[in-house]
Amino acid sequence: MGLSAEREAPDSVLRRNAWKLRGLSGAAFERRASAILRREYEGVVESRRARSTGTLVALLDGEHPEVDNDPHGGRWATLCEDHGGVVYHRALTDAKDFLSHPEEWCPTCQENRE
Repeated sequence: MGLSAEREAPDSVLRRNAWKLRGLSGAAFERRASAILRREYEGVVESRRARSTGTLVALLDGEHPEVDNDPHGGRWATLCEDHGGVVYHRALTDAKDFLSHPEEWCPTCQENRE
């Protein structure tokens, strides 16, 4: 699968963001580089493991072309990457708050909690 004409190559993306990688090496460099590429290609603003459930959750920017947007729900999406549960938010702060507790909005996490 090749890159489309409008999609920038990964090495070019990382060169453009080199200032964010300066001084990092090893695992820290890999994590930051991966985060930069996920934001560029997938619209992932933040990704982490929720302590309450152990599931991987992500905050997505609905204005990114790769993100399914819900025009009525808001620009920001909170996604349970393990189960596919998603909820939309109008405010970024609300979306960040939801990352911590997917058992409150992901149907599968809710079932597993019971």
